[in-house]
Amino acid sequence: MITDQYGIPAQVDGILGLTQGREPREDVPFPQDFEIGPLYMDYLALSGWITEKSFSTHFEGFSGSSYVDFGPVNYQSLASMEFYVELGSEKGFFYSFIPEGIRFGDADTPDIYKLQNKLAVLSSSMSVSMVPQSLSEEFFRNLLYKIPHVEDNGVFYVDCDVDRPRDVFMLIQGRWLHFKGDDMVVDISNTQDMTLCIINWLPSVDDFWVLGNSLYKDYYVTHKPDEAIVAFTPTEKQRKEPLRKGFQPETLMRPAYNWFMFLAKFLTAACIGVSIWAIAEYGFVGQTWTGLTFLNNASLKKKLSKEAARKAVNEQLKNMDATEITELITRL
Repeated sequence: MITDQYGIPAQVDGILGLTQGREPREDVPFPQDFEIGPLYMDYLALSGWITEKSFSTHFEGFSGSSYVDFGPVNYQSLASMEFYVELGSEKGFFYSFIPEGIRFGDADTPDIYKLQNKLAVLSSSMSVSMVPQSLSEEFFRNLLYKIPHVEDNGVFYVDCDVDRPRDVFMLIQGRWLHFKGDDMVVDISNTQDMTLCIINWLPSVDDFWVLGNSLYKDYYVTHKPDEAIVAFTPTEKQRKEPLRKGFQPETLMRPAYNWFMFLAKFLTAACIGVSIWAIAEYGFVGQTWTGLTFLNNASLKKKLSKEAARKAVNEQLKNMDATEITELITRL
């Protein structure tokens, strides 16, 4: 049913649009002339090829089995139906949530933070996940704790044989979603020989999360566009934890303060202050230097006349004896 597409690699037949297909949210930038086209799921349902308008992804590693089920849930792909948990998606073009917290490591770890008002967009096609710009510094400080790494233009390179980062858990609607540390180190060498690896989390130029394929991996993820629902269940191999209940953390993950900008603003303010003082001291008043005469002519004349009067009084006092000075003071 895909008749024409452009801007994709030659070896790709087409891209299936499996979004919710509603109007985009304001916090996700879209082109001005963006139009929502016909959705693949709509065609399947209208044609009667599926009995339920939903689809589910089952993604594993290269050695596993990855596929998409269109229609009802395939119960054989689930670890157990009792682990099936539905989460309400924000209504918009993409499936998305607003996370409430994030945890690095096991449940007893102290590295747990509260999150506020940052949208998280789900993208099963992305091999990386993106961190909001304002939270990147704090996030990667926790993620790469005790992990030797080299950063270059926002990409974090690590030794392929190094210890893996701690598992990451994201609290969404009171449930912890699981990102495995083993899935965060990706081999990007040409021959796939584990000679060059990166962390598959990247800082974003935008201020919202993008949760990529490492979230989907080893979950059976069911999408229901009409109800705006996404359900997560560990796959039959149960490599990930079920979505356990959690409480919202109290410590807020704060945006990193930009000390460079603070220093730049401080130096600018200091320069402006010094300039104003110099102009006031030397430009508009004048002592031995007449200053900017076209600006301070009036004030300069007034000051010079006062100085002349003071000099005249001093000269008169020098010519007076003690008796005359006493009489003058008595009169005042």
